[in-house]
This record gives sequence, C-alpha cells and structure tokens, in this order.
Amino acid sequence: MTSDVQTWEGVVDVLGMPGPVYLHLADDGDPSATYDVPAIGAMAMPVEDLEVTVDALRGRLLRSPFVLQRTADGYAGSIDTPDGQRALDLRLEHPDVRHYTVPLQAPVTYCPPESLDDGWPLAKAVDVGLDLDRVAALSRAIAAGELPRVDDVVMARNGKLVVDDYYYGRTPATLHTFQSCTKSITALVVGCLVDRGLIGSLDEQVWPLFIDRSELRWVAQRYDVTVRQLLTMSAHLVWNEEVHYTDPSNDNTRMNASGDLIGYVLSRALQDHRDPKLFEYQSGLTILLGEVIRRVVGRAVDDVAAEMLFGPLGITDFRWLSNPDGTKHTGGGLCLRPRDMAKIGQMMLDGGRWQGHQVLSAEWIAQATSVQTAAPGVNCGFSWFLGEIEADDRKLRYFNASGYGGQYLFGFPDLQFVVVVNAHDFYGDGSIGPILKNFVLPAVS
Repeated sequence: MTSDVQTWEGVVDVLGMPGPVYLHLADDGDPSATYDVPAIGAMAMPVEDLEVTVDALRGRLLRSPFVLQRTADGYAGSIDTPDGQRALDLRLEHPDVRHYTVPLQAPVTYCPPESLDDGWPLAKAVDVGLDLDRVAALSRAIAAGELPRVDDVVMARNGKLVVDDYYYGRTPATLHTFQSCTKSITALVVGCLVDRGLIGSLDEQVWPLFIDRSELRWVAQRYDVTVRQLLTMSAHLVWNEEVHYTDPSNDNTRMNASGDLIGYVLSRALQDHRDPKLFEYQSGLTILLGEVIRRVVGRAVDDVAAEMLFGPLGITDFRWLSNPDGTKHTGGGLCLRPRDMAKIGQMMLDGGRWQGHQVLSAEWIAQATSVQTAAPGVNCGFSWFLGEIEADDRKLRYFNASGYGGQYLFGFPDLQFVVVVNAHDFYGDGSIGPILKNFVLPAVS
C-alpha cells in the first residue's frame, strides 16, 4: 500500500537561527514520520515512538519527547531544542515559511559591505579588481531562481571584504550552519594545540586517550590509528558514508542517531587493507578528533576554539551544536556568520595571521594546505580539500572546506581571494560549480 504523506510546516528558532521545520507524516495504517530542520542541516530525521490521535501528535525528536495538540489549522505546542523549549505551530501551509523559501530582499545591484566593527577592512569591489557587472549578475541569477537555494555570498580580495550579500531574509548578523566545514575548523583547533605544545606529536596513537572505553573494539584491540590519520581521514574504518545522509544505512546518520557518538566510532572495525596515503571520507574520525581535543586539554572544542582561534579573529557570535549525549558535533555542528568564516580563509591565505596577530603558525597552515592523502579526484591536507579549478583559461589553485547542503569556503592563493557561499540545497551542491566558473572567478582580474 502506498503511504499517504502529508507535510506539515512551521518555523522554529534553533540556537538563534530561526527557520522552517517540516514534519512529513505518513499513514498507511501504521503512522510514521520524519522531520527536516534545514537551518541545522537535519534532514529526514525519524520521529520515534510516534502516536497520532484525534486530538494530538506525540513522539520523540532525538530522544526528546514532545506533544502537539490538534488545532483548527494543524498542530501546536512546544519541542525541545539544543537551547531549550521552543513553541511550534505546524500547518499544511504556514504563512511564515515563505520568508525562508523565497529569496526576499535579494540584492540585484552591487552594494558594498556594511561596517560591523568586526575587524574587516572594507573596500568596493572595483577597487580590488572585481568586475561589478559579473558580481551584480550573480545576485540577479540568485534572485531569479537560476541558482536556487543560495543563502549568501561573501568575497574578500587582498585582505579586504568586498561582497557581503544575503538572501531569504538573512542578514550579515545571521548565523549559518557550516555542516562538514566544521571538520576543517576542528583541524585548525588541533593546530592551535600543536603550536602550544599541548599535542606533542601527530603520530601519537589515539587509543590510550580512551582507556575508559576499554570494552570497545578500538581500545580493546589497540588500533594503531594516530591523530594524523584522524586529521587526514586515512584510518580506514569499516564505514559507509557513500549513500545519501537520508539513507538509514549511512554510518554518519546511524552514528548521529546512536545516542553515543564516541562509542559508535570506537566500536567500528578496521578494514583489512589500509593505506596511510589513501583518503577515505569518514565523519566519525573528526567526531573522535573533537573528543581527543577535550581529553587533551580538559575542555570542549567550542571553548578551546573561542579562546585560541575565534578570539584572535574577533569571532564572538557562533554556535557549536551538541548531540543529546553531550558530544560536540565536530563533524558538522558549527554555525558562524558567513563573513566570520571568510576571516578564517583570509587568515589562512596570510600564513596564519589576522590583522597583524599570528593566530596559527605559518608551519601549521603550510602543512594543513599541503597534500597529505589522496583518492581519485580528491586531494586532502589536514581536513582541507586541495585542487585546481579552470576558469577563463586560467588554472587556479585553491584550498577549500565544504559541507552538506552547499556550504563552501574557498581560498585562492594566486588571486589573494576568499569566497564563501552557503546554501540550503540538501539534495545538491548549492550550484557552486556555476557560481565559481560563470560568475565569481571571471570577475577577478
């Protein structure tokens, strides 16, 4: 029997990031439901212990119980979020959702960035060699729906912020999920510890840090996996992250739903054949890296980042999501302002410096952006992707961080150019290819 699926929609504030929530309710005699919260990249998440009655909808979201009462228009009540209870009003067509699904207030002509007293020197695009027609054409294409679901575009050239455009009602102050770009930032936090001598060697094995989990395979069998292999994704667990994240067989999805992220990773088997120079994308390795940071310094990764990385960059407004078990999600839980993400790219272009302050050593930045591992079509440094892109008969080197749904930070050393693009395109790539090749890179002289 084919399920009759109804999608109920509303708006909820999660960690200061208001946005739509969708509940997909299927009823073929045995009701089931999934929900999406695009603001934090949670898609097709199962509703547990679902109960549908004439007057209410009950269940658990990430192990937190909820009750929504039936109303004339839909369902209303409250749900638990990472920062407390939030009201939730679900309807088949919620008028407030349109604000987040249509690119309202889209800039269609070039507007220089506004000053937020956040440390960014500002300039007009034309003053740093950007073609204003190309820049404006990108905004028009996004506003016209030719590049759908793009939330923001930020560009900096020669150390100055020159483009800071937002769509779907967003502003420069709006935090955005950066999904797996979080992995690249976590690697920079490791660099902060290495620079301070708190991690003596990247070739130290990981298992001794988890001796309290001796019942789990990684520790019981004393895997010879090192911190370096976590950074370069070359540990080679038995791990399936090749299917879509909405597929329940995806190990990242299973890890997130397990209730014990660290235990899930430490229980995975190693592959029989392992090549320390072969890259293999496994989000659990960076989840473990975040716990390595906590166990080395006795503080959570967000606290360490706030002091050693974000503080020197003048980044004060950020969120780092935790799973229900309290583990900071270093695989994809970081939320930042896009222009703050661009600061990280600029710092890396400048050899670890920001506004005259050495945030990370030039040696660490050089290693992080040098090829450490590779796979067909992929070069990886310390959780940063590396490569070349061809545009207007030029081959341009880049380093980049990328995240589920279309989150990207690109640094182009030969152009002294930083590009940040974010989207909510969870079944695509945020149109990053056309954005770079047809608009952004051809604009740079």
